[in-house]
Amino acid sequence: MLSFLLAHGNVWFSAGLALLLLLALLEMLCLIFGLNLLALFGDVDGPEIAGAGPSGLLGFTGLKSLPFAIWLVFFLGTFGLSGLILNTLSSTVVNGLLPLVISVPVAIAGGLVITGRIGRLWHKWLPQIQTSALGAESFAGQVARITVGTASKGSPAEATFSDEFGQKHFVMVEPADEHLSFSQHSQVILVDKHQSIWMVIPYSEH
Repeated sequence: MLSFLLAHGNVWFSAGLALLLLLALLEMLCLIFGLNLLALFGDVDGPEIAGAGPSGLLGFTGLKSLPFAIWLVFFLGTFGLSGLILNTLSSTVVNGLLPLVISVPVAIAGGLVITGRIGRLWHKWLPQIQTSALGAESFAGQVARITVGTASKGSPAEATFSDEFGQKHFVMVEPADEHLSFSQHSQVILVDKHQSIWMVIPYSEH
């Protein structure tokens, strides 16, 4: 087993899984000392590119839905496992490992596809989980930014903000005034929570 993992054709995949284990070890050490490694990078998103919504490249790979540190953890795992599974099948069928020039691109593609799927599931369910965990008044007054969709009365959109500890939160928001709407990237102020939806008003720096 060890010789298989350390074989030349598996070196990149084993390295990916080793880095994943290293990140997990660092996270455990941080938790022991009262820190959270992933939370420290919770605000690091994929780059803001015009048109890079859920249907674009960033959305397809999951970079638009996951904080970068979490995306990296999922990608390292799926890339490493995809490559090892691919070479296991190759060993069974042709009694040898695939050349790196073939196996690495295929594993990268597999890792991106699977991580993108995880990101879309995360994007769908995490806002509901995090929003339900908030108290009715916990984050009133926080300034949030619309990240997905356009918020209008009866049609909530997703927004995100960071609390006083730097932890990112995702919430669903609607304008408090039925005559207003807020497009993607608009900044709003959370004022009141109705069930799982936050009512918001426009944010002005002046």
